[in-house]
Amino acid sequence: MGSKVAFDAPRWIIDFSITFILAVFILIIALVFVNEKIDTNPIEADNIIKNLVYSCLVYSDEVSSYPGVIDINKLSKDRIKSCFSKDSLGYTVSLYDLEGNLIRNIDPEFNLNVFIPICEGNKDFICSENKEFILYMNDNKKFNGILSVVVISRV
Repeated sequence: MGSKVAFDAPRWIIDFSITFILAVFILIIALVFVNEKIDTNPIEADNIIKNLVYSCLVYSDEVSSYPGVIDINKLSKDRIKSCFSKDSLGYTVSLYDLEGNLIRNIDPEFNLNVFIPICEGNKDFICSENKEFILYMNDNKKFNGILSVVVISRV
């Protein structure tokens, strides 16, 4: 009987030690991921451009709506502001033809937009640009173009 107690005590210590080491390991991994800084600026730029192309600026006629086709008449400052706004970021929207000629440039005049020209050299802000090939309607004709969204946010 005495030998059985001597055998159970070290087994209990080993089990507790393994459990403790695993718990500490899981805690360290969790703390590393919680403290990780994740740059969401490119994701937000992608969300804005998807929202504009597939929801806000969608061309529609009497029959149907055409997601992915932009109505150039809806490309205005007030419409862009009502589509997507967030206090912690600003953005501009530009529409180009396939040769790179600017068709429309919309600056919704968010507070952070004044910093877009100096964003690349300023470490207080993060800028990203997202471009997407789109179709746009102008005078009831479809044209190919590029929609560019420049997003700025504070670090």
